[in-house]
Amino acid sequence: MLTKYEFAKAVISLTNFDPNKIIKSSIVDLNLPAKRPGNMSLDNSLLKSVTGNEIPSVQDMIEWIMQDVGNPL
Repeated sequence: MLTKYEFAKAVISLTNFDPNKIIKSSIVDLNLPAKRPGNMSLDNSLLKSVTGNEIPSVQDMIEWIMQDVGNPL
């Protein structure tokens, strides 16, 4: 599983931006008007178990996308 914070850090690590600008927080701290689930982690284990296929890591996919479309950041 991967949290949105970890995803943001992974993306930023491939850019020229300062990764220390990413601030870890909780969805409950944002006081949003619409309810959100407490855990919005990214998890592909169900897809992997159903298909039997190895799923590329998020880091590999981010690198592949940035090579394919260039670094837009």
